Parts: sequence; structure tokens; C-alpha cells
Amino acid sequence: MGVSCSDSNSLLEKEDIIKQEHIIGRPRSLSRKELIKIFEQMEYSVYKIIKEKSTGTGFMCGIPYPNELHKLPVLITCNHILNEEDIKPGKIIKLMLNETEHIIKIDEKRKVYTDKKYDITIIELDKEEYSIEHLLDIDSEITKDIDFNNTYKNESIYILHYPEGKDIEYSLDTIYSIDYSIDVENLIINHLCATKDGSSGGPIFDLKTFKIIGIHIGKKKSKYNIGVLLKHPINIFNQKFPPENKNEITITLKVLHFHIFKPVYFLDNSEEKKEEEDENPHLKELNESNTKISINDKEYKFCKYFIPENEGLYKVIIKFDILMTDCSYMFYRCGHIFILDFLFFDTSKVKKMDYMFCACENITNLNLSSFDTKNVTSMRGMFNYCQNLKNVNLLSFDTRNVKDMSSMFNLSFNLNNLDLSSFDIENVTKMEAFIAGGGSLNILNPFYLGGKIQIDNKAVSNKIKVNKKSFEKFSKFIDKESLYFE
Repeated sequence: MGVSCSDSNSLLEKEDIIKQEHIIGRPRSLSRKELIKIFEQMEYSVYKIIKEKSTGTGFMCGIPYPNELHKLPVLITCNHILNEEDIKPGKIIKLMLNETEHIIKIDEKRKVYTDKKYDITIIELDKEEYSIEHLLDIDSEITKDIDFNNTYKNESIYILHYPEGKDIEYSLDTIYSIDYSIDVENLIINHLCATKDGSSGGPIFDLKTFKIIGIHIGKKKSKYNIGVLLKHPINIFNQKFPPENKNEITITLKVLHFHIFKPVYFLDNSEEKKEEEDENPHLKELNESNTKISINDKEYKFCKYFIPENEGLYKVIIKFDILMTDCSYMFYRCGHIFILDFLFFDTSKVKKMDYMFCACENITNLNLSSFDTKNVTSMRGMFNYCQNLKNVNLLSFDTRNVKDMSSMFNLSFNLNNLDLSSFDIENVTKMEAFIAGGGSLNILNPFYLGGKIQIDNKAVSNKIKVNKKSFEKFSKFIDKESLYFE
């Protein structure tokens, strides 16, 4: 039997979860402070749904849209709680949280999806209906093609719900199995958590990660309580409402008072341009006909800099009607940039990325997981002299056609985590000064790179992850003691 919320000794409060580490069955990966924060977040994100003759549970979360980098805020519940009639334009949905009523008004602009077969309803949220810090996290594993039964069977889970329409409570137990149901053409979670009427629509969390894997449906014909894994409904939602097809980069710049009324570059701040103002030595593909610029939502003709009238943050969006083939020097010496968002930037045709981020001295993190680099032949100096760059995600990089990686990370002193396990360097012919001064210098020498990388829960200094195939070639330019592979 599952842990019943009605049993006073088994009702899971925040302190119980933290103290009962044996429930998780493995060393806790989150601190006590982090766990409390997560539980507080859940209490602000799971709602009682009020209908005329019944109640149910619903929760607010961010679903991958179009992928993990950007998420769409939604309310998720069961179809038997909110069906086709309930979510028609003009309808009002009543929610209750901490004795406060919340209203969602359905209009024609809102993305809504419901499916009786999956017993699920997904409703897009407007900005005023949620707080970004209170959106629950969905486990990214559920979007992958894995054996879910082997992954989650016997895992400890918990459900947050409103049994019989009363106060919010927790139920904790395990997953018995995850099976494919022919009836609903979806993966069904058979679980042992205790529930009652009103619990339907409650999020099912993996106790190991404190992230959502599914939604509780009810008991139905099964001898177990059942839920639905969220993978297929989310995929169908994305197919029904495909994300806008766009090719753009979003840049956040910070302007201080002593930069006011001076040029602030967000593209190619190279010396050559200053010698020949009418010529673009780099980014020659871009012009007024194929590239649009907006700065703080105001449209401008193609440009590489602007003159700020006030200090503060500026949001620049560059929209392309062209698939670039050369991104060399794209953000060269653009020291005012501190955030770059490439989620919607199409790099599938790019062949050169030389010095693309060179001397971007105020960028600390770069997520390039959306980059398609299969056609790139040169990455020379790509991150050269990025003095404050600490983390860069390169796991999507396909480097099979790259020939030049010289000075790629040269003089980027503050990197504290570098995973090059996706790099295939078989065709690389130039790799001099690859990192931190060049030659055979220790790639994570503490003099240059002060960080530590966690490997199997043990702090290991001066290590960088590569793949086995590339290990020997990397070691020609980097000390072997600095490398490892799994």
C-alpha cells in the first residue's frame, strides 16, 4: 500500500523529506536549502480546480517549446476535469491556491489542447497568470527515447494533490511499472501512491530529482493508481502549435554612465571598419535587405552599433532573412554584451566561425547547444581572450569537418568547466595555442583556470572531458594528465 495522506505519521512535510534520506535510496544531490526552496515552489504552483459539482488538481509548469532552452508556461490537468467545453473561448476557469481565487479567461489567442484519450488538458498561461520562479520543472529525461520501465520502475515518487477537494497534501510511494497502453496509445505509470477523488491532475514527481515525470489520472480498471507520462502529450502540443519558424539572435547589453552618447557595438567591432566606414570587412553577407535590427522593441535598419542616451540594459534582436555561411568576427570585441541567446539562430550553413566571440570580455556563460556545426571547417580563435567566460555548452558540436582549432580557447583564463566529449578532431590540422597560452600547456592549469570539475562526486582538479577516440590527438597539444574520458 502507498503512503496515505490521511495518516498523520506519513503526511510528508518539508522537514520529513529532508530527514528521510533513506527514502531516496541514494546520496542526496541537493542541499537542505535547495530542497526547501523546491517544496516552497511547488506550494505556489499546484492549484485546486473549482467546478460547479466537483474539484480537481492542476499545476503550472514550463514545457519544452520548442526545446529545453525555452519553455512555454502552461497549466496542466486532466481532460475529465477540464474538457473541450470548459476551455472554449469565453469560458472562465476558477483556481484556488492558499484560499485565494485565481481566474483564467479563455480567449481565441490562447493555445489550448485537450485529449480525452490521453486524459490531459494543457492551457497556455498569460504573463500575469504566473511567476517564472514558481513554474515547476519537467524532467528532461521524459523527452528522450529511453526504456522508461527500466529507468523509472521501483523509483520513489510523490504526488502533490487536493484529495476530496480539501487542503493540499503529499503522497509518497513507488512506481510499480510503466507500460504502453493500446487504449490510449501512450505510456501509463502504474504507481502505489495513495489518492482520493480530487487528486486527479496532480503532478507526479521523481523523488530523486524533484522534477515532474507525469500526471495522476485515477484508478480506472487497473488495480494500481495510474498516471500518464507527459512525453507524448507534450510532443502533440508542439505539433499542434508549432513554434514560429524564425532565425534570430537576442542580445542583452549593459551600458554604464560613461558609455552614454558613445558607440556601443553589438556586432563586429573590428579596427578595419573604423579605417573604412563604408566597408564591412567581416559579416559581408549581411545588409539592409536581409537583416533587421530592433533595439528595445524599436525597429532600425541594419547596423552594428547604436548611440545610447541612457545607462542600463538594452535588448537587441537581430532577425535574418538569410542563412549565414560565415560567422567570423561576428561579436568581435563587443565588450558590452553579457548575454547571448541563440535558441532560434540557424547555423546549418555556416562554414567559418573564426574569432566569433573573441574578446567578448563580459560574457560569463554561453549555451551553444542549439548550434549545428556539421559544415564548419574553421573555429580558429572562436573563444580567444574571453576573459570572464566560465561555462560554455558545446555538447551539440559536430566537429568532423573542422581543420583549424588554433587559439580556440587561448587566453580564456576563467573557464572552470569544459566538456569536449562531442569533439571529433580527426581532421584537425591546426591546433596550436588551443587553450591558455598554447603549446602543450596544462589545459586546466590552476594558474590559468582556477576551477574544479565534479567526476563521480569527487572533486578532481585540472581535468577536462574528451572522448576516447580523440584522447591521443588532444594529448599532443595538451598534457595527458589534464584529460580524461569515460
